[in-house]
Amino acid sequence: MSFVPHIDSQLAKAQRYTENLRRLLPRYGGPSEHKRRLYKSVNESIMLYASSRRMGIGICRAFRTVSTDAIMVLSRTIPADLLVREAVRKRREGTRKKDARMKTLAEWEERWREGKNTAARTRRLIPNLTEWYGRKHGGVDYGVTQFLTGHGCFGTYFVRIRKREESRCPRCPGKEDSPEHVWDECPLGRGEGNLATEARKKGSLLEFGGGDVKKRQPVGNYSGDDE
Repeated sequence: MSFVPHIDSQLAKAQRYTENLRRLLPRYGGPSEHKRRLYKSVNESIMLYASSRRMGIGICRAFRTVSTDAIMVLSRTIPADLLVREAVRKRREGTRKKDARMKTLAEWEERWREGKNTAARTRRLIPNLTEWYGRKHGGVDYGVTQFLTGHGCFGTYFVRIRKREESRCPRCPGKEDSPEHVWDECPLGRGEGNLATEARKKGSLLEFGGGDVKKRQPVGNYSGDDE
């Protein structure tokens, strides 16, 4: 597998964007320095964004509708901009490798904790990013990722993306077809070959704390096919 075509594509895209922005940045007049630096950060995001996100989706097997923040955490893929800062600390400041990584994780943890607009469900289920990143065993799969994100074969998700008008479970009268219902109660979720059933056979990554999603904590007791 070669990433050269992808890298070339992203560089070409960034170059086109740069040329378009340059027309908005005359030497005399025009936007202030603050706004010009904001434009620059957008251009940097184009170069750093796609590669990490695509690889993260491949690792955690998430739907493409899942936010980048959640994908990075689930796949334990440190965002590229934080890795760049880490490299600078090691090379220019002489920071030890272990200390530099601890600083990077602290910055990522703060970013994850303060995020409010995306990945609300995943953030509740994985409140401690550093512990999640550093666990020695356990791995996510297609079913576990669906549960942790809420993006999957659930009535609640289909209503959210306007594919259905209601979220009732077609198999269980009076029950909402939510991730919790599919995993804990629904007969389909316990049938042979079902994603939840297969995850349980391996020893689920998730240890549940009752029906309230806010009380559920992911733990490293999963014995699946991880590194």
